[in-house]
Amino acid sequence: MQQFSNANANAGTCAGDRSALDEAHVAGVLEAAGDSALDCVRRSTVFRRMGDGTLPFAGRAAYLEQHWEGLRILRSALSEMSAASATSAPVPVVTLCSALSAATDQFSRALDRAHATARWRDRHVTMPSMLQFRRHIGELQEDGDGGNVVALVAHAYLRLYVCRACPEPGVTGRDPRMLQDAVLAVVRDEEALEQLSEELSVALLLMMQHGADVCRGYPERDADSGCAVTVSTIRRALR
Repeated sequence: MQQFSNANANAGTCAGDRSALDEAHVAGVLEAAGDSALDCVRRSTVFRRMGDGTLPFAGRAAYLEQHWEGLRILRSALSEMSAASATSAPVPVVTLCSALSAATDQFSRALDRAHATARWRDRHVTMPSMLQFRRHIGELQEDGDGGNVVALVAHAYLRLYVCRACPEPGVTGRDPRMLQDAVLAVVRDEEALEQLSEELSVALLLMMQHGADVCRGYPERDADSGCAVTVSTIRRALR
């Protein structure tokens, strides 16, 4: 009997170790994905142009607006999925919805300050990559598979993770550990982990396309050439 008890204890310890290893592995996947997304965003052309002043104000605002809209869409999708559930919403989903609401509000206030008015919402332009993102999230909602919670959580995690890269004052990133804990609570098996990894890749691709859309919409011009044209125009006007 003592040997049987010891065997059960050892088995329980091994199971606990496996669980801990699995959780550590998922956390590693999340951390790697988040850090990679941060690096990609910070090294992107749109960020370089925001830094060197070659992206006009309208382009900068348009880029921030895409992130604002993405956070808002995810908040709505997760809230609707929670409301449609027969049981109460899982705590991790509630946590992410709260984080999405806070981040959306921060972007809203930053854009209000940038535009010096809240009327920018009336003229907000949804770019092609955001339309694609909206369609993708809509498909996840319509599918009705419970596993889509993992997919939505993956998108929410990555967009919240990179908020810290926002160049506007007043927009802060969420606590990475809090975000990881929320995701870990819904990723319970290998299938969910595989879906998480796939959606993290999709989330990064769609997010990076926002910057590409903005750069195409506001092409870079040669500063020296622009100054020369301006000087020439002024001289002709003074003749």
